[in-house]
Amino acid sequence: MVDSRHRASQEFANAGRTLATLPRDLRALEGAGPVGLAAAIFSDERPLLGVPSLVDFRLAGRLGQALRTGALTGAFGERFLMPLGRRIGVPWLLLVGLGPRATFNEERAEAAFESLFDAIDGLQWATAAIEPPGLAASLTTDEQALSLFGRFGARTDGIFLVLPPRAAAQERVSTRAPGKVATESGKPGRRFRP
Repeated sequence: MVDSRHRASQEFANAGRTLATLPRDLRALEGAGPVGLAAAIFSDERPLLGVPSLVDFRLAGRLGQALRTGALTGAFGERFLMPLGRRIGVPWLLLVGLGPRATFNEERAEAAFESLFDAIDGLQWATAAIEPPGLAASLTTDEQALSLFGRFGARTDGIFLVLPPRAAAQERVSTRAPGKVATESGKPGRRFRP
């Protein structure tokens, strides 16, 4: 059975664009060689989830410290850029704020995706790995994430979409250069929760 993620990937291929995916695994992300990791966080997200959680663990709590001191808040519209140093094989982390979880909806997800792409373009990153807003918190389905990516990701060359481990285990995932199209997984996604 072909699921929604495969259909969305095929739509990219049919439109002449390609979609490269990576598992939410720091070694795989480092191995793909992006200039930066990009994700979104909620202002009331404790502990951190997804890519920010992986980075925070590897950096011995530096993101948590930024949250405690107020240097990073997760407020809606906030952008936070942090050099990752030698402990992570990716030079930069870009985070955008989503505000409180209770206010998350499709409009906020769209705004976060747009903010991520605007920042990546402004920073002139040749490659980036983006974790879709709300996906780590299970508030966005895989299909919704791909749909949003399609709307705001006009430039797909050099962009990896970071998927959760369940998707990586079920899909053939490209960890090589962007340009590979993701394939079947067989699991339905989840829906936005107000």
